[in-house]
Amino acid sequence: MLWVAAGAVAATAAVVVVHQSSPGTSGPGGPLSSAELASWTGSPSRPAATSPAATAAEKWCVKALGDDYSGTSVSYSNLDVRGSITSVVVTGGTTVSYCLTDQSGQGMTEVIDPVRKLADNAVEVDSAGGHGEGSSGFNYLVGSVGSKVRAVTLHDGRRTVHATVDNGRFTAWWPSAEPTGSADGKVVLTLADGSTRTVTGDSIFPKG
Repeated sequence: MLWVAAGAVAATAAVVVVHQSSPGTSGPGGPLSSAELASWTGSPSRPAATSPAATAAEKWCVKALGDDYSGTSVSYSNLDVRGSITSVVVTGGTTVSYCLTDQSGQGMTEVIDPVRKLADNAVEVDSAGGHGEGSSGFNYLVGSVGSKVRAVTLHDGRRTVHATVDNGRFTAWWPSAEPTGSADGKVVLTLADGSTRTVTGDSIFPKG
């Protein structure tokens, strides 16, 4: 099974722990099956936290990090659904995690950093990676945004990915036959006044 973490991010993250176990058997080459990944959509839906899909994902994500969340109340943000896969950020006590899970009970969770304070019009990746390969491969990016950033649009090859922005954080994932944990194209930020700012994909990763 392939897992690639972006080097700059792995070096700066406070804790990086990837869980790929699930109640079921993970798909060949990655924690999500090719059939589930094929349902991906560039623009996600944003279900209510109490919807059936959201509730199932929330329970799976908390269970996957049971020891970390044991005895703590949790909250959810950046909840979205792309095709048949739900992603969500779970916060409980001092633990924050990013989670992806599908309708068959497979998925991954990763402990991530808290939101960082950035310039009003800025964006920066906190955690990134890639899993699987071929039809079961995918990339993900998680990061912080400035107070004036309302939308983040990523470009990778022919794919356009409209990230989910919530509570000072952006999250995005997309299928990739050769996952690198990064987006190779432009990143467009839409600001509160309606203007846009375009930067390169590699510029949103922390330096040093």
